[in-house]
Formats: sequence, structure tokens, C-alpha cells
Amino acid sequence: MPANGKNVSSRTIPPNLAFDRRLGRGIDAIVGVDEVGRGALAGPVVAGAVLLTGSFLRGKRIYPLGAMAGDSKQLSPMRRKKVLDLWGDKFPQLPRALGVATVAEVENYNVLGATRLAMERAVRGVLKLLDPPKEWTAVNETPIRPKKRGDLLIGLEPKSQKTWRLLIDGRPLRPFPWPHEAVIKGDAKSLAIGLASVLAKVSRDQMMVDLDKECPGYSFGTHKGYGSEVHREILKEKGPSRFHRPSFLRKILPGDEPVCPEQLAFF
Repeated sequence: MPANGKNVSSRTIPPNLAFDRRLGRGIDAIVGVDEVGRGALAGPVVAGAVLLTGSFLRGKRIYPLGAMAGDSKQLSPMRRKKVLDLWGDKFPQLPRALGVATVAEVENYNVLGATRLAMERAVRGVLKLLDPPKEWTAVNETPIRPKKRGDLLIGLEPKSQKTWRLLIDGRPLRPFPWPHEAVIKGDAKSLAIGLASVLAKVSRDQMMVDLDKECPGYSFGTHKGYGSEVHREILKEKGPSRFHRPSFLRKILPGDEPVCPEQLAFF
């Protein structure tokens, strides 16, 4: 029961769904993108991208999913699993994709560049699932002149084209292949971004659990590569693995020799 003591009807539209419905007026779909792992000491940056069609956004069966989804960092592992289970059971047809930037790419392009790479790969993964991809056009709030970049049409095109709006959590990405709207704390405000956040978080956590088996002794399955006290103590005792990001360890292990990018993990 909410703080005001009133029961919320099962027909109440969740705020994140209402947000996407408002931005989705007059277009065919919304694509939400979010990343996880940006601040970790080890492991990849992983982005999720999810496309929500206009018919999906207007449906009532979405209400429970909207009420459950949100900022993945604020949801328990059990809640995240329930979101994915409900999503998979009720809406398996919705395009979704992951994009991964490796440890080596974090070091070569810095974490912001790696984040752009991961997000771009996730969006391209979703676009490949559209039928046919070239008939879908990205738009943003401000009309711009149509431009052609590679095999993707960017901008406002004739109405025969299907249009989608790209929402990214956080601040605008420059450069980026598509016009987009950056939404601060978007994983809590937008259902599309929130679902992308859950997808990326669950996927990266599983990657780190798998990595724990490949590289035992670092407890990757527990701290998921983030800078917990336990992780820092292990680093001081064992030194870095090839799955760690040298540029992130300078204050923790100032005396260690830098690792060459060729020795880093492409994971």
C-alpha cells in the first residue's frame, strides 16, 4: 500500500510507461539503452538495448511489467529475475540486444569511449532484428535534415518510413551514430531504459559469475568486478588479473607495472 494509504488500481498506468507513451506519440517505437560496469575495476562494460513498439506501449498487459521494472541497481536479484521472466513469458517478440566493450577497449578508448562502443553495438543489434532494417528511421525531438550514414537513414524521412526514438540513460553521447535523447536517471523514468538496464545488469552479472570459474581466486562472482573492500584486499594480495583495468587500479596498486593492452582480456 502506498504512503498515502490508498490502494493503487491494477489499471493505474506506471509512471515509466506514461513517460514512454508521451515520447512515443506519433512514432512507431521507442528504443531504450543503458549500460552497466562503467565504474568496475574489472570486466567489460555491457549495454542493453530494447525496442518497444507503439502497440506494446498502448497495451494494458504491460502494466505489471512497468510497475516491476526500474533502475536495475535498486532492484534485488530476485526482482530482476522476475522482470525478465515476466518479460520473456508475455512479450518474447520484442527486439532486445546486448553490446559489450572489452577490458582492452576500456583501456584503449577510456571508459566513456568504451561505453559508446557498447551502446552502439547494442543498438545495432536491435536494428538488425527489424524487418527490414532500412525502413526504420531514427528521430529526435528537434526535426533535422535527413542524412545518410552507411546503410542507416538518420533524421526525418517520408511518412512511409517507420520511425523510432532513441532514449539513452545519462548524458548525451558525442559522437554517436543516431540522434538521441539523454534522460538523467532514465532507468527509473523510462520503461524502455529500465528494461535495458535490467537486461544489461543480469547479463553482465552472469558474465562475471562465469569469469569467476575461468579466473578463480578473485571472487568475481561475488563483487562482480566492482571495488568492494574484499576485492581491493584480494588485489593487494594477488595483484591484477588480465581481466582488470590497469587505469582503474593506479590508486589501489600504485607500484604495479602497467599491463600492455595486448595482454588484457578481450571479454
